[in-house]
Amino acid sequence: MKKIYIYLQTKIMKQVLLLMILPLPLYVFAQDAPDTARLPYHPMLKEGKTWLYKDHHFEEKIDGEGDVYDYDEYETDYNFVLRGDTVINGERAFKMYRESENGSSKYVYAWIEQDKRVYRIHEGTTEKVLYYDFNLKRDNLWYDNISGDKLFLHHVDTINVNKQSYNRYHFYTYNWPSEVFNWVEGIGSLDQGILFNGYTEILPCICDYITFEKCFEDGKQIFPQMNIPDAILSIPLKRKDNEAIYDLQGRKVTTPQKNGLYIKDGKKFICR
Repeated sequence: MKKIYIYLQTKIMKQVLLLMILPLPLYVFAQDAPDTARLPYHPMLKEGKTWLYKDHHFEEKIDGEGDVYDYDEYETDYNFVLRGDTVINGERAFKMYRESENGSSKYVYAWIEQDKRVYRIHEGTTEKVLYYDFNLKRDNLWYDNISGDKLFLHHVDTINVNKQSYNRYHFYTYNWPSEVFNWVEGIGSLDQGILFNGYTEILPCICDYITFEKCFEDGKQIFPQMNIPDAILSIPLKRKDNEAIYDLQGRKVTTPQKNGLYIKDGKKFICR
């Protein structure tokens, strides 16, 4: 189980490390990306609105000596649907259900949207957690209540998807190496949908991870995750030594341990 969890971490770290070895001419610095005029606000919450995610489950492959040499991956689609509403602390809230391919349905969250701010209320609680604030302006700080990250709003621009235009918010983190995050009005996170930094809480298994695929509104697909313009890199990132070895937390390793999972030249490998 631990090896599977480490393997999943690698998928995320690999994307970060690949950004770190991009050629310098591809970088776009903060002062080169001014805000554009914002479009009218696109609300996040609406009855029947659906975010489609794909669950990736992994099973270890064990060789004759008992070592893990690979993983089998199994995929399952899950819809996160806003269906029905309720009143929590005197406020109207949309109920969200996770629906699987086999027809099962489970209530997971309630959501409230007020003044361009989107709040989540976890099952069994009445506490509002601020998930998105689309009132933010350039240079504003955002403290993510789920991950604890401190984000900096670099700029706001627009993207056009399926003949529909959306305001997009570009953030970067203060930690090193810096990560780039993007919000899209009416959708949520560009790569995680509405469940930005919160999807791990509702995974069917700790061995899994999920990917955001599509968003539907009024029965129509309005936003596919694929074929979206790449995020602008907000700050310059340094090259890494291609021969260096790193653990899954991005720390340089001088003496890899046997059967440990590491990253070298942007690729994972098991030390033999």
